[in-house]
Amino acid sequence: NKLAPVFTDFTISGATSTINGTAKAGDIIQVFTNSNLAEQALVFVGETIADGSGKWTMSIASPYFDDKVNNYYVATATELGVGTSPLGNPFMVGTLPVTCYVKNTKDAGPLSLRAAIGCANSAGTQAKIVYELPGTGTQQITLLTALPTWTNMKGITMDATGLDIVLKANNDTTLFNLVGDNNAITAINFARGGVVIRSTNNVIDNNYFSQTTMNDATFGVSLKGNSANNVIVNNTFSNLGKGIVTLPGFTYTTLWIANNKLGFDVLGANATLKNAGLDLNEIAFATIQDNTIGNICLLYT
Repeated sequence: NKLAPVFTDFTISGATSTINGTAKAGDIIQVFTNSNLAEQALVFVGETIADGSGKWTMSIASPYFDDKVNNYYVATATELGVGTSPLGNPFMVGTLPVTCYVKNTKDAGPLSLRAAIGCANSAGTQAKIVYELPGTGTQQITLLTALPTWTNMKGITMDATGLDIVLKANNDTTLFNLVGDNNAITAINFARGGVVIRSTNNVIDNNYFSQTTMNDATFGVSLKGNSANNVIVNNTFSNLGKGIVTLPGFTYTTLWIANNKLGFDVLGANATLKNAGLDLNEIAFATIQDNTIGNICLLYT
């Protein structure tokens, strides 16, 4: 089967975008508008030919490009005597944040949390995950397998303020694994699994970390890689092995830990952390202030 062309990158200059890609040398490339849906071609934009090295380019202006929104395109490649490829994957041209929705509590499938993380990872720009679940009151999502790692280097924001979102991982340790930089997680109830940070410029704010079954392996937030400028504030940690952990063997700089409650539940009642509230290793610089600590062993190393 004929392979679809690949979009590689884009530039924007005023009201004109230039998209670049690769294909087989000599292929005829046809580009169409798209609404970020697979196998959808809306309006024909234009045609170009891949050069001798397989590279192709096309400039797009109004009405097929709008610099005030994110634009999506798909393309086909035609080789004379062979035929035309299927449509390739949608390609976004724009720099505005992408919104990815969670509209059901299923483990997987369209509009699930799993799909929303996949959407945010592939956004190509900053992304935000928004919960729009039917009904009122507590909404719980139970995961059967591990969620995708967060890999968007431009950043992903998840803010459930005003909602009651309860998440349960398929294991006791990791719900969200942050590898990309510039993430923010706010107002989530972590009923099983915590946040693992392996990157820089992340904010973990106003979340509730409390396992249904406490054991030595459980934690709220764990840093496991060289990183800087991470902020952990206004969270509550209870019924865990440890609250906040930095693993040895890495360097952590400009870590901010403030206004957290460790060893209490959200109502302020005692709730034991089994081993330590703060288990901090290899800290180059940190600000630790105004945390409320009780019913645990406080450990600095």
